[in-house]
Amino acid sequence: MKQRIITALIMAVVLVPLVIIGDIPFVILGMCAAYGAGYELLNMFSVKHSALKKYRFIFPLFNCLLVLTNYFVLEGELDLSFYLFMIIATFICAMIICLKDSTLNMSAFGLFATVTVYSGIFISSLVSLRNVSSVAEVTDAKYMGAWLIVYLFASTMVTDIAAYFVGIKFGKKRLAPLISPKKSVEGAIGGSVVGTICGTLVLIAIEKYYGVAFLKIDSQVLNIIMIAVLSLAITIIGQIGDLVASKFKRDYGIKDYSNIFPGHGGILDRFDSLIATGTFMYIVFLFIGII
Repeated sequence: MKQRIITALIMAVVLVPLVIIGDIPFVILGMCAAYGAGYELLNMFSVKHSALKKYRFIFPLFNCLLVLTNYFVLEGELDLSFYLFMIIATFICAMIICLKDSTLNMSAFGLFATVTVYSGIFISSLVSLRNVSSVAEVTDAKYMGAWLIVYLFASTMVTDIAAYFVGIKFGKKRLAPLISPKKSVEGAIGGSVVGTICGTLVLIAIEKYYGVAFLKIDSQVLNIIMIAVLSLAITIIGQIGDLVASKFKRDYGIKDYSNIFPGHGGILDRFDSLIATGTFMYIVFLFIGII
């Protein structure tokens, strides 16, 4: 427990200033995270597919390019089509690797694709969400992305914490016993309820501060309802993201993805829920035209 607390404090000291600063420093952090997550996945996949092990340092470099490209798309310096081209190019390179390397079969392409999507595209979406800097109704949105990250943390992390304590107190029915035996249905519901309330209050406060309706709904009552729906969706997706990461570990017989964060495990151990919720929120904002 002491080690977990010390590691958490160090992470906060590093992450909080970078979230506030945003821009290129946060992009560099995102590139490091995407590379590390890609390494963790390939290192895990190599447990059953040993031929992949030699690519665990090289292939994650594509993740870095995806994070960087998506940032420049958001800044308006590159077109979205170029980002899509980079994704397709990554898949083509993965296909070429599988065709050229006789030690790999074509099933390895699916694993490379998983690395690209899960640790490349998803993390690049989260990074770009922080760097939202232009919203039509707001003249100065320099720190809006930072507040959106705060909203994600409020919804996602509070859900995790509440689910843990509600599960300990009231948990009886197992949620997914073959994946994560300690999680309960009661804990999941309690976590979503508390996370939804907390997230809703935070996003309403952000809207009041900036004088903008993110979901572009004129009715105040309906806007609050839809914020609550969005927050609820985030709490559910966060828990699904956690279960997906746990399922991978269970299938490959590992306890943690890595030990980069002593007491917490790896990047995917610590930020699995946030990666999922950040991607979801990025897609929502793309759909309604904020990004």
